[in-house]
Amino acid sequence: MITAIFLSNYRDAEKRSDLSLSAQNLVSDIHLAQSYALGLAEYAGEVPSGGWGLHFDSATSSADRYIIFADINANQRYDVGEEDPDSGGRTMYFSKTTKIKGFNSVTSPLDITFLPPDPITTIYGGSGTSTVADIILTEIVNNTEKSIQINFLGLAEVLD
Repeated sequence: MITAIFLSNYRDAEKRSDLSLSAQNLVSDIHLAQSYALGLAEYAGEVPSGGWGLHFDSATSSADRYIIFADINANQRYDVGEEDPDSGGRTMYFSKTTKIKGFNSVTSPLDITFLPPDPITTIYGGSGTSTVADIILTEIVNNTEKSIQINFLGLAEVLD
């Protein structure tokens, strides 16, 4: 009986740590996109005119991932083809039990771009720009949540 209780608690703790790790990795990737913009990282041999960014979508088919992209047409939004891994873009997947639940302050999809040299941070939700966005991640088995907040200054943190 004690073993069964231990194993049950262990698996719950493992899922919570997956959620925490996913949230921390996301913040790290936000900082990566900022550093790409600040470092004038090239995409397909050129510095993207709109800088670098991240794209999030809470639609069921896309809630398990986010995209690090080069804003090559400077529209402050992700467009298909701006994530080519051979040119510097990436598609990042969460753990199997972690998904994007949604956003506070903005609607889906959410694009965050960093334009050098400052970098200027633009937060664009489906209906317009915002000064802050909360990305809510959920662990789908136990429905626990973590929020990652990013503001117009480019500061990103995991909220408890």
